[in-house]
Amino acid sequence: MKKVIGLFIVLLLLVSVAVPAEASFIYDTKPIIVDGKELEVAVLVAPLPYTIGFSGIGSEEDTQDDMDNQSWGKLYIFAELSKVDDQNVYFKFINTDPSLSPSSITEVYFDDDVFEAGANVLSGPLLDNSSAGVDFDFGGSNSKPPRGTNLVPQWKKDQTDFSALSTAPTSGNGVNSISEYFGITFAGDYDSVVSALDNDTLRIALHVQSFPDNEGSMTFINNAPEPATLAMLALGSLCLMRRRKK
Repeated sequence: MKKVIGLFIVLLLLVSVAVPAEASFIYDTKPIIVDGKELEVAVLVAPLPYTIGFSGIGSEEDTQDDMDNQSWGKLYIFAELSKVDDQNVYFKFINTDPSLSPSSITEVYFDDDVFEAGANVLSGPLLDNSSAGVDFDFGGSNSKPPRGTNLVPQWKKDQTDFSALSTAPTSGNGVNSISEYFGITFAGDYDSVVSALDNDTLRIALHVQSFPDNEGSMTFINNAPEPATLAMLALGSLCLMRRRKK
C-alpha cells in the first residue's frame, strides 16, 4: 500500500512540473484491489492533447533582451493538438504567463512538408476566434515568420503553407492572457500530424510581441513534445486515488 501511494505522489509531482496550466484530459474511474482494499483509480477515456513547446529562433546578433524573450517563451508559450474526429485536428495556442502584462502571440505560421516530399498532412484551415479578446485573420501566401531564414533548413522558399495574423490592434487582439486562446481546425489525420511534428516535417512558428520589460518581439519554433504528454500518460493508469465509498 505504501509503495502504491508513493508512486502516486511521484506521478503527481511529475505532472505538476511538466503540465502547462491549460493542459487537460478526460478520465473515468474504475475499482482495483490493493492489499485487500478496494480503491478507485482514474483511467483515461479520451486522447490527451499533444502538447507542443516552443524555442526562440536565435541569431548571432542576439542581445540580452532577445535571450530573455526566448527564455520567457519557452516557459509560457504552448500549443495543444487534439483529435476532433477521424478526419480533423485542432490546434489551440495558449499563453500561460500569469502576470498582469504578458506578451502577445500575434502571428502563427505552418510549414507543412518541410523537405518537400509531397506529403502535406494539413489542409482546409478554419479559424477559431471564439475566445474573448482574440481576433485573427488569414495571412497572405507570401507571408513568412521573422527569422525564418535562420532555421535549418530555412523556412520553405521564404514562404509559408498557412499563416494567421492578429488584426489591429495587433497585440491587443493577440493571445495575451492566460484566459485567452486562439484555435485552428485543419482537415488531417491525427496520427499523421503527430508523426510529422515528431519527424520535423511539419513546423510551426509563432511571433510574439510586446514583451513587458523591453517592448521587443521574438519568433519561436516548435520543438520536441513537452514532458507533459509522457507524464500524463503514466498518470492515467494511477491518479486521483481515493478509497471507494461503500
